[in-house]
Amino acid sequence: MIATPTNYDSQKNYFDTSAVEDAIEETMKANPDVYMVIKSTIPVGYTKSVREKYHTDKIIFSPELLRESKALYSGARLCRY
Repeated sequence: MIATPTNYDSQKNYFDTSAVEDAIEETMKANPDVYMVIKSTIPVGYTKSVREKYHTDKIIFSPELLRESKALYSGARLCRY
């Protein structure tokens, strides 16, 4: 699991994904055959771009289930089921 900070700069409309890429690189050095699941907030198309950059299909994105503004409501709804 890769769950690192991705600070968003609203003026540049940019996510800083350097911590995610550092984790990918370290993981691939340790075990290039392991699957990596990104749980960080990332821009659209990012998973495809890092798969191409690191020449692997073992990078997967698992989006959040809760929306930031609806976390209390969504969490309560999830708990009912």
